[in-house]
Amino acid sequence: MTNSNSMTRKLISWLGGATLLVWIAAPTIAAFIFCNNVNESSDDLLQASAEYREPELIKVLNGKHVDQYNNHLPTYKKYWTYREQVINKYGVVLISEPEEGQQPFPDAPLSNGFWGNADYRVYTEEIQDGVYHQLAEPLDGRRTTIAKGALFVFLPTLVLLPFSLAVWWIVIRRSLRPIEVLRQQIGSRDGGNLSPMDLGDFPAELAPIAASVNRLLDRLRAALEAEREFAANSAHE
Repeated sequence: MTNSNSMTRKLISWLGGATLLVWIAAPTIAAFIFCNNVNESSDDLLQASAEYREPELIKVLNGKHVDQYNNHLPTYKKYWTYREQVINKYGVVLISEPEEGQQPFPDAPLSNGFWGNADYRVYTEEIQDGVYHQLAEPLDGRRTTIAKGALFVFLPTLVLLPFSLAVWWIVIRRSLRPIEVLRQQIGSRDGGNLSPMDLGDFPAELAPIAASVNRLLDRLRAALEAEREFAANSAHE
């Protein structure tokens, strides 16, 4: 059972392939669902944060609230990861974040809703006629969260898959052991050993084969005995 046509190898290949397919498909689907949930939750939080900020910004624009920031929004890098600005339809920035050390604000279109590029997810909403509030979220945080979640999903697969293949190998080898026993039993029968095999040594699937071999051995033994008797009678005559 060590040649290239081994049943054990075929079963291991098929079952291992099927197991690998299932174990890859399941965490892939789970990771995809997790990624969608992270993006949806992050979008909801981005929109809620923008809506929370808008009443204060409208007061500043209408002159009903003292703009203690002098038309610049504070940055709380330790707590606040969003970037934001208020811009009119002509592209004039009315309220912005401090420019020191900041990259240019994402060039998102002035239309209500979400927009994104490779680095930012931006939510834009018109808070006055021709005046838009834009809140931008750097995508590094989402990507880190998704990467950690995907690792958490795939790591058990990477650890348990070799173990499951080893278990398959052991189970299949033990399950096919009676076939090897039957092969050895048949191989040990020759002209000097035509004794029947014990059917109790084989499972139900192999017992009929062993019974057929026993019947063949009985006929062969009877034929040999008849030949010997004929030879003995001929010699006597």
